[in-house]
Amino acid sequence: MKAFQPTIMVGVGAVWESIRKGILAQINKLPSTSQKVFWTAYTAKSTLKKYHVPILPSVIESLVFKKIKAATGGRLRYMLNGGSPLSIETQKFITEAMGAPLLIGYGLTETTANTCVMDPDHFEYGCAGSLVGSITVKLIDVPEAGYYAKNNQGEVLIKGLPVTSEYYKNKVETKNAFNYEPDWFSTGDIGEWLPNGNLKLIDRKKNLVKTQNGEYIALEKLESIYRSNSAVNNICCYADETKVKPIAIVIPNEPVVKKIAVELGLADSIDNAHISDLVNDKKLCSYITKDLVKTGKEHGLTGIEFILGVVILDDEWTPENGFVTSAQKLQRKKILASVQDRVDALYAANS
Repeated sequence: MKAFQPTIMVGVGAVWESIRKGILAQINKLPSTSQKVFWTAYTAKSTLKKYHVPILPSVIESLVFKKIKAATGGRLRYMLNGGSPLSIETQKFITEAMGAPLLIGYGLTETTANTCVMDPDHFEYGCAGSLVGSITVKLIDVPEAGYYAKNNQGEVLIKGLPVTSEYYKNKVETKNAFNYEPDWFSTGDIGEWLPNGNLKLIDRKKNLVKTQNGEYIALEKLESIYRSNSAVNNICCYADETKVKPIAIVIPNEPVVKKIAVELGLADSIDNAHISDLVNDKKLCSYITKDLVKTGKEHGLTGIEFILGVVILDDEWTPENGFVTSAQKLQRKKILASVQDRVDALYAANS
């Protein structure tokens, strides 16, 4: 990137989370005074931009954030996230630290990616942006989850020339995808119209799980928030309909988890801390569970959205082993099947 000096960078949520954690890891190595300078500058820059104060944010950027900008070639104008949700906190951090807006885009393979993208001239956080001209979108009621079109919320349906007419040799899936009206593709995503006409994605219909007390939780929402925790490299949340709270299946951020293990007295040094020996340690699992709940509270989660416990793995999820797609989307059934006995044991231990 330093050599090619790109002006536009595109990535999925996992990429931006990795970049954020990499930057934070370098900041945490700095002397305490330098760390305070960074965070003071970060807060000042965010505040000045919020109130549209000219020039000063650019001055702060050139003085404090120049090394971060230089790592990508120094010419980034726009960044774009797609493929999976991203926490607002990560979007804000990447935007401020890297000196270019991280835009959210939304679309599906079945719509040839066309749906919406954030207009850089009307940038706001946590929003997928305005519709492109080639499609039409409407929201329909999802009463079982409490979403109604009259409240500008509901399942996103898309119509237009870029939208597929059928799945190849698959009449069943085609019928399911166009089950509302002809030509209207049912995405399974829950959206919300904002007052300015932008579309915000707030849930995923397929991943809304009704828990034991009758309330729904959105797994993808939880994952986008818990993934921002420094100890997490990747995460899959699972909720049993006969239980009150979800659990998390975690691929750990090894350097951070090894450091935690040393602090907890589970290893005498980072070099001697091996993830394969730690994944079932109750002390480590309890620590990470509490830390994830803390992250959830910081991002506004409450009650049943807090995880009950964690299952830590020492593997990776890759397209090659089939645990994620090429766009880094989780293959939930396969992930759960691989650790079903540990998930059952975790629920049993907390019942």
